[in-house]
Amino acid sequence: MQEELTEQLPVMEEALPPAGKLYNARAIAVCALVGGPLGGAYLLAKNYISIGEEEAGRKALWWGIAATVSFMLIMFLLPQYTNVLPKYLIPVLEAGLFYGLTQRLQGAFLQEHSRLQGAFRSRWRAAGVGLISAVSTIVLAVALWPFLPEEQPAMVKFGQAGHEIYYDEATVTAEQAKKVAYFLADHDFFGQYVRKQVRVEQSKWAYKVLIPATPDDFNSSSIIGYYRLVQQDLDAGHFEKPVKLVLFYQPEGQERQIKNIE
Repeated sequence: MQEELTEQLPVMEEALPPAGKLYNARAIAVCALVGGPLGGAYLLAKNYISIGEEEAGRKALWWGIAATVSFMLIMFLLPQYTNVLPKYLIPVLEAGLFYGLTQRLQGAFLQEHSRLQGAFRSRWRAAGVGLISAVSTIVLAVALWPFLPEEQPAMVKFGQAGHEIYYDEATVTAEQAKKVAYFLADHDFFGQYVRKQVRVEQSKWAYKVLIPATPDDFNSSSIIGYYRLVQQDLDAGHFEKPVKLVLFYQPEGQERQIKNIE
C-alpha cells in the first residue's frame, strides 16, 4: 500500500512558509489508531489541502476510503485471513503504517514547517477526528452489509448417503471435521440411506457438535439417552479438546432452541 500511495501522491520537500496548522506524523498515527485508515488518510489529505495541493488531498482521501472498504470486505468474506491476528494488533499496525506514510510523503515538509515555527494540531484533536472516522466506518459497514453475499460455511461429504459435515473454517479444519464424523459413525449416528447434517465448531476450550433435532427429540428419553452414551464416550478423551454435543431446533421466525447433552 505504501508503494502505491507514494507513486501517486507527491512528496512534500519544498521549504515553504508556515501553512496554517498541520498534523504531524504522530498525530496522524493516533488518528489511524482510533479511526482506522479512513481517519489517517483524512488527516494526510488535510495537510495536502493546507498547502494548496487539493488534487493530492482528494487522492489521499479516496485511497483511505478504498482501503477501508477493502479491509471490510476481507473481514466479512475472508475471515480466516484476519483471524490469524489478535484483534488489538490491527489498529496498532494501521497506526504504524500511517506513521511511516506520513514520514515518507510529508516528513521533509513537516520538519521544515516546524523549523519555520509553524503551528501543529494537537494529538487530542487528531484522536477526536479518529473517533468521528470510526463512527463513519461503522455507518459504512452497516450500509454495505445488505449487499454482501451470505456467508456459506465450509462442508465435507461423508459416507455413502452423502452426509454433510459443516464446519467453521476460521477455527476448524476439514480433517478435524472428518475426525468428528468418523467418531459419530462408529456410534451408529449416520445411516446408509437418510442424509444427516451436523455442524462442528471450536472455541478456545472445546469442540461443539451441533445436531439438528425436532421438538419430540428434546423430550425423547431414548434419543437423549443415546446421545448421553455418545457424550460419555467423547468425555473419555478421544480428542485433544473436550467435545460437547448440542441438539438444536430452529422454529420458523423464532429463536433457536438448544439442548446441551450432559
